[in-house]
Amino acid sequence: MKLTLLLLYGLLLAGSALAQETSTDELNPAESGIEQLELSPFEFGDASKSVTQQAVSLRPYCPKPRNQAGLPGGARLGLAYGYGAMTILKARQNKWAGAQIQREAFSAWFPFEMLEKEPGGCSIAGDFLPAVREVLTKAGNLKTAAYDTQPTSCQRSPAPADRRLAQRYRIDRLERVFDLQTSPDEKLAATRKSLQAGYPVVVLLQIDRSFTPFRGETWQPNNAMRLQQNIWQPVVIIGYDDRRRAFEFMNSMGDTWGNKGFAWIGYDDFIGRVDSGTRLVDHPDAPTPPAPGPAVVVRPKPLVLLRGSGGLQQLHATADNTIQASAVAVRHRGTYYETINPLQTSDMVRFVSNQLPRYGYVYILGVDPNREVKLHFPQPGESAYVADDEARLSFPTPRIEYSPNGTFTAIEQGFSKQVAGDEWLIVLYSRQPLELVQMDKWRAQLSESNAPVLPTLERALGKQMVPWRAVRFDTQTMRFAVPANSPGSVVPLVLKIIGQ
Repeated sequence: MKLTLLLLYGLLLAGSALAQETSTDELNPAESGIEQLELSPFEFGDASKSVTQQAVSLRPYCPKPRNQAGLPGGARLGLAYGYGAMTILKARQNKWAGAQIQREAFSAWFPFEMLEKEPGGCSIAGDFLPAVREVLTKAGNLKTAAYDTQPTSCQRSPAPADRRLAQRYRIDRLERVFDLQTSPDEKLAATRKSLQAGYPVVVLLQIDRSFTPFRGETWQPNNAMRLQQNIWQPVVIIGYDDRRRAFEFMNSMGDTWGNKGFAWIGYDDFIGRVDSGTRLVDHPDAPTPPAPGPAVVVRPKPLVLLRGSGGLQQLHATADNTIQASAVAVRHRGTYYETINPLQTSDMVRFVSNQLPRYGYVYILGVDPNREVKLHFPQPGESAYVADDEARLSFPTPRIEYSPNGTFTAIEQGFSKQVAGDEWLIVLYSRQPLELVQMDKWRAQLSESNAPVLPTLERALGKQMVPWRAVRFDTQTMRFAVPANSPGSVVPLVLKIIGQ
């Protein structure tokens, strides 16, 4: 009898080893390191679309919710990012449906085991969101079908063969959607816009004791319990509905929790209980080669390396206090465009682009009459990456306001000429990211040179710039295209703004 009890006690200890390691491990937004992630470029997107689209749902792309079963914070991050968000993103891109989503679902445990832990424990070493980014962008992930053994120890690490296979499934970026500094209206607007573009948003949700046993459609936090349990649960936001003024999310407490593993949270509760919103961004997978068959002659379409368009709009206030925008007429001048009519210092304008290089980068520079050069976009910490399907750049971006009655309103914004004289607006379209240190050097060259702006810009960009001869400019509107075999990776779309 004594031997049996000792054996049973030993088995219980072994089975609870992971739980013991997790006793002090919690996810705290203050220690997330989210400020190290670049901010998603929400200058990209149509303001009217972001306001009028009343509901979006990515639930058809979701795998079956799994159960975290007392696992540590790092494993819950694996469930949210690796299994949840990554599967949803690739299911939407690849048009997976039904049972195929579950067959193709990505692993929660591989990312967790790749995260560096504190010695002898489960706490992630250092800031956990940059650590998740490093794993998913550099180490990658595996499908659940290939790696689905739930960890029994926080110190377990994937085998070299598994690490090599995971390189196939790396994502491009992990971006910041909102953080502690984001205003309530911006938090709601940014989350909605990411969902509209097809990207689920992983957030940290501050839960109370009513959360774990919850069954039903909409979870309403019990603020009286708030101080009794200060735990942050990673969940995946998969949709919203303005009519019910709520976001839908996928949890990781099994399919008996909530409504089959999903629940809604009201906008006001979302504002008060949610922090550290991020999203995964990735290229679509390469198409599967067709099966061998009879040869078919297909005339190839011309390949394009880069294309882009743009234009200046003048903003006018109407009698009913709304803002109307009218196009500023331009003419083509060979390698640049210029406004036909001069702008006054009081005129309010904005730059709009309806065509952006998807999976490319956009940067906006301004040169004023005194040759002062300013980088308008991106600002430090912002991303210049274009990931959205139907991206539309509006600079300055409209501000989205949320009213208590549940409606969203776009407040248009513009910039005005501060100094009399001619100015230059330079929009750089690039296939590769440009370092801000490099941008600072170009700005210095443009600012310090007495030579004309365009030749100075050419010298600054050097071999990175696509030669003018390879750029096909439209003679009627600000628009260009570059053939795929052209040298260089950066095209400047330049507008000279004639001023008085």
